[in-house]
Amino acid sequence: MCAFNYLADECEAGFELGLRLGESHRHRQQQQQHFPTHKRQEEEEEPEKAMRKLPILLYFHGGGFITGSTMNPADHEFYCKLALRAQVLIVSIDYRLAPEHPLPAAYQDCFEALTWLNEQAKLAGSDSAPMSPDQWLARHGDFSRCFLGGDSAGANILHHVVMKAVLGLGFEEEVEEEEERLELGLGLRGLIYIHPFFTCREGEGPLGSELERKIWELSGARDGGRFQNPLVGGGLGLLERAELPPSLVAVAGKDPTAARGSSYHKALCDAGKPCKLLLSPGEDHVFHLYSPGSENFGPFIDELSGFLNS
Repeated sequence: MCAFNYLADECEAGFELGLRLGESHRHRQQQQQHFPTHKRQEEEEEPEKAMRKLPILLYFHGGGFITGSTMNPADHEFYCKLALRAQVLIVSIDYRLAPEHPLPAAYQDCFEALTWLNEQAKLAGSDSAPMSPDQWLARHGDFSRCFLGGDSAGANILHHVVMKAVLGLGFEEEVEEEEERLELGLGLRGLIYIHPFFTCREGEGPLGSELERKIWELSGARDGGRFQNPLVGGGLGLLERAELPPSLVAVAGKDPTAARGSSYHKALCDAGKPCKLLLSPGEDHVFHLYSPGSENFGPFIDELSGFLNS
């Protein structure tokens, strides 16, 4: 079971709505707190601007598959800043964590979230649908401009979710027979991989530090398997076959996983996919969460914003 947290910016003020499956009553109260019943001044003065629909970013947080949450203060602050800077609506996902729920549980939950968003797009675009879409999302979100993103383990999740959506690949360590692809009702405009947690660096062993070995062990991934390295087992050929939108791969200069992200970027380019590499020199892994005062944070978030509005 996955949980959703909506985050958006409208005009000059960021606002959020949390929606947890199975907890609708509590979150209705939160919605009332975040959305006053009185009419917004912006709607009275600038109705067209106030009702402008925003691009939608479906985002998967990191944490090595064993920790992390959309409610982590560092993650939440980053979502707020990105929503405000890029004028984008963010749907962030909480998913089941290992070791209690080993991989592919996280992949399954995040694919469920993409399926839900895709169904919302179909419902919003149909006058004869048997049920109505989420009214808040349909009112504020532009389903023709959807993006998927994630940082660290979330970027790893993003790869597997996208490959299942566009090729029908199952969530197994070995590539099995393809299943039914996801019939997209939304307009998928781009993919954002921030400091991806892979093991696909050329010339490097399958794993790095002892800490990383333990993280992978707890995650449930098999050493050298597809969950760790998306390029093994004919992975490049799968990328070539996949119909993918433009991608942005971000790496940090001091991040031990930087070369792996660069290798993934190279694989996308070699597969003929439009892809841009964003380097933040001198920065550590997920610096955008834990060093937001860095001089590289502004250029970093500007690049993300430009990509989300391209």
